[in-house]
Amino acid sequence: MICLFRRLLLAVLAILCSLWGHADYTIYPTPQRMAAGRDKALLTASVNVVAEKGIDAYTIARLKEVLTQQNGIAMTLARKPKVGCSNLWLGINGSKGAADKRAVKSVVARDVFAVQDKFDRHVLSISRSAKGQADIIILGEHTNAVFYALATLEQMLEQSAGVAADGKMMQTVTVSDYADMQYRGIVEGYYGYPYSFDVKKDLMQFFKRYKMNTYLYGAKSDPYHSGYWRDAYPEAITPLQQKNGWLSQQMIIDLSRLSLETKVNFIWAIHPNSGKAVDFHTAESTASAVADVAAKFSKMHSLGVRQFAVFLDDAGWDFDDVNNYRDFLNNLQLYMEQKYNRNYVNSSDTVLPIHYVPHIYAINFANEQQLQTYFDAISQTKANIVVYTTGSGVWSSLQNADFVKMKQLMKRPVALWWNYPCNDNKDGRVYTADMHTTLHEMGLPTPETEIPQCLGMVSNPMQQGEVAKICLFGVADYAWNSHAFNTRRNWEDAFTHIVGKDNAMLYKYLSLYLRHDDPDHLGSMIEHYKTALAEYRDDGFALRDTLQAIKSAADRMLKMPPASKSDSLLLQELRPWLIKLSSMAETAQLLMQLPKMSSSADRDLYIHKIKEAITNYKENKDYQVDALEGMGENPPSEWHPVEPSHKYLMPFILWLNEQNDIIKPTVENQ
Repeated sequence: MICLFRRLLLAVLAILCSLWGHADYTIYPTPQRMAAGRDKALLTASVNVVAEKGIDAYTIARLKEVLTQQNGIAMTLARKPKVGCSNLWLGINGSKGAADKRAVKSVVARDVFAVQDKFDRHVLSISRSAKGQADIIILGEHTNAVFYALATLEQMLEQSAGVAADGKMMQTVTVSDYADMQYRGIVEGYYGYPYSFDVKKDLMQFFKRYKMNTYLYGAKSDPYHSGYWRDAYPEAITPLQQKNGWLSQQMIIDLSRLSLETKVNFIWAIHPNSGKAVDFHTAESTASAVADVAAKFSKMHSLGVRQFAVFLDDAGWDFDDVNNYRDFLNNLQLYMEQKYNRNYVNSSDTVLPIHYVPHIYAINFANEQQLQTYFDAISQTKANIVVYTTGSGVWSSLQNADFVKMKQLMKRPVALWWNYPCNDNKDGRVYTADMHTTLHEMGLPTPETEIPQCLGMVSNPMQQGEVAKICLFGVADYAWNSHAFNTRRNWEDAFTHIVGKDNAMLYKYLSLYLRHDDPDHLGSMIEHYKTALAEYRDDGFALRDTLQAIKSAADRMLKMPPASKSDSLLLQELRPWLIKLSSMAETAQLLMQLPKMSSSADRDLYIHKIKEAITNYKENKDYQVDALEGMGENPPSEWHPVEPSHKYLMPFILWLNEQNDIIKPTVENQ
C-alpha cells in the first residue's frame, strides 16, 4: 500500500513538473556553474525592476526586449522593491547599490567575482518569495556582464511554462558564470563576397543571444577596407555595388548603432597594404602612415565606429622595419586615445583598443630567429593592443602549445583568428557538421579541451554567413566554457536555436548531406548495393528509401515558408546546394531503376533526365555559386559548382552512369 502511494505521489509530482516547466534549464553557451533549486516560483505578469546607476540604457532596453517584447511581461523601473509582484534587481558587483547589497552575503557571488583571468563575470539568481513569487537578482562585474546574463534569462523564459496574463512559472536556480575568453565572435576577413548588410545585422542579433561580443570587420573585397582605404565610404551605392558587398555611410551608421544595442563590438579594420600602400622604411614615412590611417579612422568615427583594427596580413615585411611597425601601432593607439577618450560623455563613446593582425600571423611563416626579431618589437606595443595569430599555420586547430609559444614571444596572451569554418579555398563546400567533424573534414586535428593562454577567438567563417551559424554556435559555446564543450551535443542543439523547433529536425537531417563529406552510413549502403549487384541480387531497398528521404527533405526545405528574415537569408544561401542535392538523389534513383526498364519509352525518358542532370552539374548556374577572387577595388568573380554529398553519393552516380554507359562526364567540376 505504501509503495502504491509512493508511485502515485511520484506520478503527481511528474505531472506538476511538466505543467510548471523544466526541472532544469539548458543554456547556451554552457554556464560555468548552474545549481537548480528545489522550488518553483511565479514570475508575475508585471515585474518591478530595480536597476543600479551603473546599468546602462542598452542593458535596460535588452531587459525590456526579453520580458515584454518576447514574453508579454510588463516591467516598471523603480528605486525600491514592490510588494505583490516579482522584483528584478540589476547591479554591479562592489557598487553597494540595491542589487549588490542583496547579493553581498552570497558565497556564490563572492566566489565568482574572485575568479582571476576570466571575463564578463556575473551571477543570476532566481528565488521564491514567501508569497511564491519569483525574485531575480542579476549582478555583474560591469553593465556588459549584466547584459550577457540577460541572454541566460531569455533562454530560461523560453523554457518556462505560462502565458503573459498569468506570468511564468520558473525553476529556482543560481547561475555563476564567466567567459574563458575575452573576445568571442567573428572576423569577416575571408576572400569572397562580403556579407550583405542584412546578413551582418542578423549575425549581430544572433551573437547577442549567445554572449558573443566581437564583429571584426575586414572583408578583403571591401575596397574601402583595402584598395581605397584612404577614402571615405560613399554616401550612396548602386545595386551592383551592394551585390558586391559594398557599404554606404548610412549602412555603417546603422551597424554602429546596432553594435551598441547588441553589445557586439563592430571593429572596423583597415588594410593599408593595397592601393597606395603605407611605407614603414623610415621614421618619417612611419609618422606619415600614422597620420594617413588616423585620418581614415576619423572618417569612420564620424559614422559611429568606436573600435578599430589594423590588418597587415598577406603583405610583405622587412625585418629592418620591425621597430617602425612597433612605433606605428603605439603612436596610432596614443593618438586615438588622446583625441577621443579625454572628454567623452558616455562610456559608449569610448574608443576601445586597436586589434592588430601582424605580418607574421601564422607561426610557420618564419624561423625562430625571425619570430624573435619581429615579436620582440611588437611585444613593446601598448599592452591593451590585441594581437592575433592563426596558430601554427594559416589553417589550424586549437592547440594550446601555439598560444604558449605566442605568449612567450609577445610576453602577453594573444587572440586567435581562426580560419574555421572558412571555405574561401573550397568555394563549393559548406560545413554543416559539428566542430570536431568539420575540422576533420578540413584536414585538421581535434581541438584540445582547454586553451587557457588564448585571449579570444574570432571565427573567419564561410562566405555563407547564415549557414555558418551552425559552426558559430559552437564557437560561442567553446569560447565561453571550453572545458564543458561537447561537440556532438552542441551540434544537436544548434538547429533549434537557428531555425526554431518546427524546422530543426529537417535542417539537421539535411545538414548530413549538404556537406561535401556525406555520412559513412550512406557510403556503407552504397557498398552493400554494389556487392549485391555483383552477386546478381537486388538489395537496394534501404538505399532507395534513403535517397527518396534526401530528395523529399531537400524539396521540403526549398518550399519551406520562411518564418523570419533569418530563414529567408538562410534559404537564399543554401538554394544551389539544396537544388543539386535533390537532383543528385533523384538521378541516383533513376540510374538504379534504369536496368529494370522494360519499356523503351520509359528508358528513353530516364536517360534524357539523367543526361540533363549530369550536364547541369557542370554547366547550370543553378548548381553553382559565384565568389569574388582576390582583394582590392575590383576583384574578378568566378562560378564554382557546389559540392553536396561528394564523398559517396556523387561518385556513386558517376559509377552507375558508367555501368549503364549513358554519358561520359569528366570527374572535374562535378
